[in-house]
Amino acid sequence: MNFSKISVFSLCFFMICSFALTADPQPNNPQPQPQQQVQQQETPQPQAQQIQQQEENKQEAKAEKEKTYIFQEELVDPPIKDFTPETINENELLTADKQALQLYEKAVNEEKQPELINNPDKALKMWQDIANITNNNPFLNIAKKRAAEWKTCIEFFEKHRESFDKLSMFTASSILPSNQKTTLASKYLEEFGITFGTLEVEQLFQKLPDKDTITGDDVFKNMIKDVKQKRCDHNSGKDCYEFGENFTTMEYEKMMMRDKACELKYQPACTKQQEAKQQAKPQVQPQKTEEKAISYELAEDVIGLIKPCSLETLNAEILMNADTQNIQLFESTVNLEKQKETMRNPGNAIAAWEKMAKAEGNNPFKTIAGERISEWKSYIEKLGRHREDIAKITAMMADGAVTTEQKTDAAIKYLDESGINFGTLEIINAVAIQPDIKNNELFGTKITETRKKRCELDSGKDCQLYAEHHTSNETEKAEYLEKACKLEVSEACPNTVAQAPQAEQPQQQEEVAKEPAESENYEKEWRRLRNTRIAVATTTLVLGAAAAGLGGFSFYKMNKAKDKRDEFYDLYQNNLTDPVLVQEYRSKTEKQDKKYKKYMLLGSVGVGVGAALVATGIVLYSVEFKKEKKLKKNISFGMNPFDGNVYFTLNW
Repeated sequence: MNFSKISVFSLCFFMICSFALTADPQPNNPQPQPQQQVQQQETPQPQAQQIQQQEENKQEAKAEKEKTYIFQEELVDPPIKDFTPETINENELLTADKQALQLYEKAVNEEKQPELINNPDKALKMWQDIANITNNNPFLNIAKKRAAEWKTCIEFFEKHRESFDKLSMFTASSILPSNQKTTLASKYLEEFGITFGTLEVEQLFQKLPDKDTITGDDVFKNMIKDVKQKRCDHNSGKDCYEFGENFTTMEYEKMMMRDKACELKYQPACTKQQEAKQQAKPQVQPQKTEEKAISYELAEDVIGLIKPCSLETLNAEILMNADTQNIQLFESTVNLEKQKETMRNPGNAIAAWEKMAKAEGNNPFKTIAGERISEWKSYIEKLGRHREDIAKITAMMADGAVTTEQKTDAAIKYLDESGINFGTLEIINAVAIQPDIKNNELFGTKITETRKKRCELDSGKDCQLYAEHHTSNETEKAEYLEKACKLEVSEACPNTVAQAPQAEQPQQQEEVAKEPAESENYEKEWRRLRNTRIAVATTTLVLGAAAAGLGGFSFYKMNKAKDKRDEFYDLYQNNLTDPVLVQEYRSKTEKQDKKYKKYMLLGSVGVGVGAALVATGIVLYSVEFKKEKKLKKNISFGMNPFDGNVYFTLNW
């Protein structure tokens, strides 16, 4: 027992001594020499070195803070608009802080740089520095507003980056099924696709083992298609081109998308379209004269594509000093331009003006000749585009996959864009296989408007067509025919068609031959509407007569029930002393009274409805539909009196 106490005491003493030896020395005790050397090594650096280190740390922090963004495709509808400098009051500018003025000028110049969108942190810092100057700063509110816009842009970019990182993680997951990955991508593109495009998502899915399953799925394809179509609507040339090449099946749609992409300066689309045009063009003869001999088939005269030659830049003195042969050559060239045949053979005009430009001697017409050559070449390009447009529309009309509504819209769009210049006969011929379009009210109205406008621009043929097919007023018709006659359309002149020489009117006969089909269609449509109206009117009259007959029969039954009721009521009164007969006749009286009331109601309704239906039928027989009247104006055939409407007279 004593031995145990001694052992415990010894152990405690040993622990206390060990603690005392390992404890830190007291502050007042001198430190060992090695520790003094360590303290000497940790003494602060000189002030200049410390400032330099702080600047380096700031630069590193700034570099870390200013993040740059790399975009796979052109940003469409970005979250920040182009900066437009505001007008500052002159007095405020004179008293403006010098540093604020310098920073503002630098910021405005930086905003003009397209690469600034890749470094929005730099832009934000730039405007914040201006906003931090509060004294004599006329740019303060501008800077605050622009800084807020850049801050919103940064938040959107960060949200996009975070969402894309999550999408990358989800698509790489081996747990999620393919359809769920597609759904996540769809939600991502719905929010960010229009701005950032589809390329980053397409590249992301191309890295997956099951890429063929996902990218080949219709849901994924439609998702990409929708985004590209929307970006194309926001004037992204690349997306217009890719949408046309990958998601359209008809060639005319591909051509339209290539045209739009090329207009938006997407070079691959321009190259592709040029290659397609080269393949479609016939081989051009090597000789220049043969190239100029190309003739363009036009159904009507061209209006408004080339202006008459003007001598406004030449004064009388210059003209008087010109060589006589040059004046004569100039006059003959101008007269050549005025010929209608030149509009179909523009190469003749170019050749004539080139000869004018090369004429020797005192030639003041060289400048005009150069300008006219450029105008005629531009005219040839417009003719080529017009020929392509007609070919597209003709192909569209024969394509069963295109809806009637789309075809009608294309025809009306052509009239809006080219009708004034090239007339209406070409588009009428193009839609000849589509009677639904030719008989469409909007299309017919557009034809009427176009011909009237061309007549106002002195197109004699259109004056004649408008008079014969689009007006029923005899006075107006006579005025338009008179104008057409003055514009040398012999068919419009009274008693001159048979006397006109055959050689002078082959083109006019050809144009007139194209009109009967249009008139026949108007006639067919008018007869269809008329027959429909007559059928409805007849049906209404028959139903009205039937209803009235039912009402009359009900009145007859009503009178019979009334006579029976009165008869049983008299028997009831005469047998009041016999309870059995009283009950029998009373029951029969009530039964006949119910029949009386029922037939009276049926008779009233039947006669009323019948009268209304008969009146409606008579009105339908007598009054034409509005569309029927409109079509009637366009029908150029003699009408039999019996083809008119049937009128009824009711004598009361």
